[in-house]
Amino acid sequence: MTPAFFVAIDPGLAKTGGSGWAYFGSGALLDAGVLRNAKAWASLGARIRGQETLLHEVLSKRCDVNTLVVAEWMVQIYHGKGRSVPPQDLINLNALTGKLGDYYVTPTEWKGKVARDLEQSRTRCTLSPVERNIVDASCGNLPKSVHKEVLSAVGIGLSVARRAHKKCGWPE
Repeated sequence: MTPAFFVAIDPGLAKTGGSGWAYFGSGALLDAGVLRNAKAWASLGARIRGQETLLHEVLSKRCDVNTLVVAEWMVQIYHGKGRSVPPQDLINLNALTGKLGDYYVTPTEWKGKVARDLEQSRTRCTLSPVERNIVDASCGNLPKSVHKEVLSAVGIGLSVARRAHKKCGWPE
């Protein structure tokens, strides 16, 4: 059963990035953005605490701090063409995910085994024109490198809302 209201999170710990988030109500995208890592958050602990605080602010402004949070749980990270990221990075990312999420999905559960570019094309294809405007507005002032975090969070949310359209090439 799909929750009435929830926030989907694509966790990110890069010093220049952050975690993408997407807020859904009754299956529709209502808002999206990024929990940006501040340059002052040099340590891993500071980035985790900072994002936890930012998520609490997002929830309290847009919905309720008790809203269900669905976060991506990484079982393996790839960087580039099949090169694996060091295991400690995976542990660090899941430490963040554990702090932010109430419920977890793996990448295979929500998008299958497809590349990020294809997944993001599918996500944009699935959105209504109004929802595309929400995504574009939320990415407007962000560096291009961070847009992918927002689109992945939206993709996770579409999967949870069971809105993946076969015409867009989503896995069955």
